[in-house]
Amino acid sequence: MLNTAGYKNNGLHVFVFCCADYKDIVKDCISSIEQYVLDPIASYNIVSNTEINIHGYNLVKDRDFWSLINPDLKYQNLYNHNWIKQQIFKLNLDRIVSGNILIVDAEVRFQKPTRWLHDDRYTVFYTNRWKKFDINSTNYDSTEFVRQTLNLEVDSTKNFIVEATVFSTDILKEMRTQIENIHGVDQLAAYQQIVFDDPTSLHPSLKLFMSEYDMYINYLITMHPEKVNDLINLATDKSFLSFRQTTTSNSINNQTKWITFYEQIKDSSWPDCYCEEDFYKLPEHIQEECINIFGYNPTINE
Repeated sequence: MLNTAGYKNNGLHVFVFCCADYKDIVKDCISSIEQYVLDPIASYNIVSNTEINIHGYNLVKDRDFWSLINPDLKYQNLYNHNWIKQQIFKLNLDRIVSGNILIVDAEVRFQKPTRWLHDDRYTVFYTNRWKKFDINSTNYDSTEFVRQTLNLEVDSTKNFIVEATVFSTDILKEMRTQIENIHGVDQLAAYQQIVFDDPTSLHPSLKLFMSEYDMYINYLITMHPEKVNDLINLATDKSFLSFRQTTTSNSINNQTKWITFYEQIKDSSWPDCYCEEDFYKLPEHIQEECINIFGYNPTINE
C-alpha cells in the first residue's frame, strides 16, 4: 500500500511520471532535474505502472495511487486508458503531499538552471502554438476540454502543455471542488462524461483531447493571477525540452498495454508480471486463465 506519511512540506515535491515504455530513459530526466532545478527539494518521487528503483526516489505505483482516488474501481475505464489515468494522478497529487509539486514527464530534459518558486508565486512556461492531435480523424486541442470542464475561456495564444510545471495542492483541491460543483458529480464521473464518447463502455473512444497542464494553468492565471511570477515562452527560453521515446520494438511499445491488461484481471494471489516477455514464467494455471477466460492472445514466443 502507498505510504503517504513522512513527507516534508517545505520546498518542491518532485514527481516524475514514467510509464513502462519510458523506463529506460527516466534516469536522464532525473539527472537533469538534479542538475538544473534550483529550488529546494522536499521529496523525489516516481509514479509508474512498473518497478523502477532509483536511490533517493519514492516509487508510487499506479494501482496504489488509484486506490486512493477510486478505491471501489467504479471508474475502471479511466484506469484502463493510461494517458487519461496519468493526468488524473497529477490532478490528485494533493492526496499524497501538501505544498508545491513539480510535475515532470519522463521525456523532459532540463537544459539550464531553472527556478520555479518565487516566495508564494510561480514561474509558468508556455509555447506559442496549440498542439493539434488527431482523434477520430478530427483535429482537437484542449481548449474545448477546459471550457467544458471549468467554464473557462482560455488564452488561445498560449499553449501550456509543456510537460513540466508546478501545481499547488491548495489550488488543486479548489479546482477539483469547482469541477464537482459545476457538474454535480464526482470529478471522475465528470471526466468520463466530458472526454469519452461512451462513459459506460469499458474501452471507450476519446471525443475530446484532455490536458491536465492546460486546465490547471488556465485556472491558475484566471482565478489566481497574483500567483504568477512570470510567463516564459519555452520556445525561445528553452529551459527544458521534450525528447519523445522512439523505438521499433513491439515488446517495448506494448509494455504499458500488457501491464494494464494484467492488472485488470490479476487476482490478489497472483505474482506481479511487469513485462509481457515474462508471461510464460507465470504458473501454468495463470497462463491458462489469461488465455481461456480473459482472452489473452500471446504475442511472444515461449
